[in-house]
Amino acid sequence: MSAPNKKEEIINASIEIFVEEGYDRPSMDAIAKNANVSKRTLYKHFPNKKALLEDLIVHLIERNITQTFVKYDSNISFENQVIQFINNKLEQYFDPNGVKLARIIMSEAFKQSDFLKERIENILRLETSSLDWIREAQLHREIPESLDSFEALHYLNKLIRGVFFYPMLLETDFRYSEKDIKDLAKTFIFWCQCKARID
Repeated sequence: MSAPNKKEEIINASIEIFVEEGYDRPSMDAIAKNANVSKRTLYKHFPNKKALLEDLIVHLIERNITQTFVKYDSNISFENQVIQFINNKLEQYFDPNGVKLARIIMSEAFKQSDFLKERIENILRLETSSLDWIREAQLHREIPESLDSFEALHYLNKLIRGVFFYPMLLETDFRYSEKDIKDLAKTFIFWCQCKARID
């Protein structure tokens, strides 16, 4: 097995053990055993558990980016396209293992205010399919062209996290409705229009 695949195998095994046992409990020895690799191989790819968690987060973000793809379609209202984007994100967020892992990630983020901030921002800038979707919406005058496409996408992601993701992590009985999703889509579109007027 090639090195990149071995690294991904370790990350996937780590997801399992972190979900089952949390972040603090498993040792690097236990992680190596769970991944069916030697300690030497594990340390070759990850010098410590923090580095492993960071790469794991980057891996999950990159995977989620490919799974939330929405292609611009002029036959579908832009509001409905935004709703589809939100639904795609929520499908990722509400995966049971993803919820457990997100709680682990959030607890680490609380410990370190700048936790992975720069790396995550760089990855999100590579969210080319979603940025292309925003730019197509600008060409069709759904979003003002004067608004930076990355800023628009970043704001939409922040809205989704604020309205759905963080409450889902913090509230065991969190529920949402189709109306909540529709309201968020309208809020995003209204923000884009207002932002362009202000700028």
